[in-house]
Amino acid sequence: LTLRQYGTVPMVALDVSIDGLSALEYAPGVVAVHPDRLIEPSLAESVPLVEGDLAHARNYDGAGTVVAIIDTGVEASHPFLAGKVVEEACYTNFDCPNRSSVQTGPGAGAPCADSSAGCYHGTHVAGIAAGEGSNFTGVAPAADIMAVQVFSETRLGIGAYTSDIIAGLERIYELKDTHN
Repeated sequence: LTLRQYGTVPMVALDVSIDGLSALEYAPGVVAVHPDRLIEPSLAESVPLVEGDLAHARNYDGAGTVVAIIDTGVEASHPFLAGKVVEEACYTNFDCPNRSSVQTGPGAGAPCADSSAGCYHGTHVAGIAAGEGSNFTGVAPAADIMAVQVFSETRLGIGAYTSDIIAGLERIYELKDTHN
């Protein structure tokens, strides 16, 4: 079963049996076979880790740029991010806001459905990247945001499959001439 076909990378995401996997590993033209791993959201020391303080010291504010947030989705109406979300997409296992596995356009990058499972992680990350408020300023407060939601509820909790992350990266690449 084909899960995803990509337009910019020589890859395909498949759901195969053990026998199918063995056949793929030895098929002509197949360079490598990788499992579609489930990735959990994580958040480290953010602004200091990416040296945001140095960006601020050099008067870099991100004006004229769009920061892509590939995560659990971004709450576009959050006051810290008001007017900053200019592009949205979703690539999940039938967990996009429209209940499909692919959605683009307004509302597509909304946070995944289960708030108890960490679905506001992407909003938090977007705030660190480009948020602007009276008590805290993100790394690039004048930048806009592209919200790409790739996380969904799985039997193991909230997670994103590498195949969905690649699809999100491909969407960003498709828009490289539209947004800086």
